[in-house]
Amino acid sequence: MNILVITTLYPNDEQFRHGIFIETRLRELQRYYPDYQLTVVAPIPRYPCINWWRGRYHNIQVPAQSQRHGITVYHPTYLAIPYLGMYLNPFTLLSGLKRFFRAGPLQLQNFDLIDCHYFYPDGYAVSKIAKAAGRPLVITARGSDIEVLPQHRLPRLLIKQAIRLSSYCGAVSQKLKTGLIRLGCPATKAVVLPNGVDQQQFKPEPQSQQALKTELGLGSSYTLLMVGNLVPLKGHALVLSALAEIPDVKLLIVGSGPELSALQQQSAALGLTDRVQFFGNRPQHELCRFYSTADALVLMSSSEGWPNVILEAMSCGAAVISTRVGSAPEMLHSDDVGMLLPERSSAALTDAVKQCQQRHFDRLQIRAHASGFSWQHTADQLNLLYQQTMAGDPVRG
Repeated sequence: MNILVITTLYPNDEQFRHGIFIETRLRELQRYYPDYQLTVVAPIPRYPCINWWRGRYHNIQVPAQSQRHGITVYHPTYLAIPYLGMYLNPFTLLSGLKRFFRAGPLQLQNFDLIDCHYFYPDGYAVSKIAKAAGRPLVITARGSDIEVLPQHRLPRLLIKQAIRLSSYCGAVSQKLKTGLIRLGCPATKAVVLPNGVDQQQFKPEPQSQQALKTELGLGSSYTLLMVGNLVPLKGHALVLSALAEIPDVKLLIVGSGPELSALQQQSAALGLTDRVQFFGNRPQHELCRFYSTADALVLMSSSEGWPNVILEAMSCGAAVISTRVGSAPEMLHSDDVGMLLPERSSAALTDAVKQCQQRHFDRLQIRAHASGFSWQHTADQLNLLYQQTMAGDPVRG
């Protein structure tokens, strides 16, 4: 079967962690089902008059076509207007995709099925492309596209239209599936397709945890870790405020984003510069060292779909302290692997960290818990969904 994947969430040479969970899903599908022929179209935004926005928006430079792990990836462009993207991007993305397909590098008629990720703006634009080409369409919900954006009138209307035009709707968690149904998706048209974790890739570093702490100058301190973009919804500021109340704890922050300067200033103002380290973005293969060093991963997000960092951390043996966001409760259903916060606040995090400091989490038991979330299961479910989509059969799940 020839599958065309269209998504604005896909890694490239400049943004190597951007949408990496989608690339991983495709790689795992090919691993278990090598007969699938996969091609990716990953549109790139182009911001006009970039100097007007004082560097906040950055036009990345990537080749129009590349190969990643044996999959051909195309990068057409579309116009993105700062501050107006929520309302204009669905239409400018649709225009950019139409222009790309008219140019002829790919013929939609050569594909059996279109697989889209994220309902807005991607879902709306791709649903129009699929309808015009007469091709079945699967769209997967990823988080804020179902939990946050439908709170706004225009996104809600266009998301509901994408649901109607799709053959099936995937969701990375049961919570998102429920959200799809609430937006009008028939239950027979919605299926849960969770992300998994590759335990061959994410495994404890061979050195002891204490040796890794010594290498990073952490001594014997209880160590917290945050991995993710430095944006307000991730809650880094709340974690820094909590850290000021726990003097014997250190924090490692992996990620980059617009909040870096503000977080560094907050850290200095709170007197935390000797206890907080910023590492910027790190490729997947380097993350195991951080997960293996940390006593606990902290996820303070206000919005998530399926936060992969939870599974990655657990697979390396780290406990997890998380808000009750997205599918976190589905992954942290045992208190032997971490804690779910009663509320998203620095006070709640302070209490949770103090409790975790008094407990002994078995790192091998935590890793065993993560093994229950396998990519093979996801690949099997995705294969079944593709087959039933082509056959026009109802999907249950």
